Amino acid sequence: MLPKGLYEPIKTQRNCSICLLPFKRNVQLTYLPCDPRHHFHTYCIEPWLEQDPKCPICKVMITSRNVKQCMSLEEMAAFVREKDNEEYESSISQRGINN
Repeated sequence: MLPKGLYEPIKTQRNCSICLLPFKRNVQLTYLPCDPRHHFHTYCIEPWLEQDPKCPICKVMITSRNVKQCMSLEEMAAFVREKDNEEYESSISQRGINN
């Protein structure tokens, strides 16, 4: 079973890559084992994986083996927050915005 959790706002990924609608608070998301930043509305990704068991972003095959090796939801959340902060800070510095 893939990890699921409620959406918490982050700075970079704000929309589901399948339906393109924004994530909203307290909506359930499903996180894929290929990359914790690859998360989608549960109601979008479940039918997707039934038709094509590959991540819509990176095309990695989602198998029972890599699902078992998946990080815990808490580890994923920490990873996403860390990467999100790095990407946000990088985008600010690339645009020449100072704090």
